[in-house]
Parts: sequence; structure tokens; C-alpha cells
Amino acid sequence: MSDEKRIKDDYEYSRDTYYDILEKGKESMELMIEVARESEHPRAFEVLSTMMKNMADVNDKLMI
Repeated sequence: MSDEKRIKDDYEYSRDTYYDILEKGKESMELMIEVARESEHPRAFEVLSTMMKNMADVNDKLMI
């Protein structure tokens, strides 16, 4: 396998992984929104905020 082919395969695999992370993250974030709303616990909102930041970071990486 040539280096060029391997690099292309790795790139496509990475993009697929980012898409998967974003899809699962969206589902998890919806659940976390409900937990935060229902509990009104500051830690739940902190976790939600961190999840949102991480999702934005993954999205940024996908756009590079």
C-alpha cells in the first residue's frame, strides 16, 4: 500500500470517526440537557457546558 493511499484512508477514517462522535455527542447532549433541567444542579450544567465545548472542538477539527 502506498503512503498516499494510506494517508487518504487514514483521513477518511478520521472523518468518519468525527462524524460518529458528533452524532453520538448530539444524542448525549440532548439527554444531558434534560438531566440539567430536571435536576437544576450546577454540576449538571457544568458537564453540559463541557460537552458543548467538546462538540464544538470536534466540529472545528472536522472542518480543517
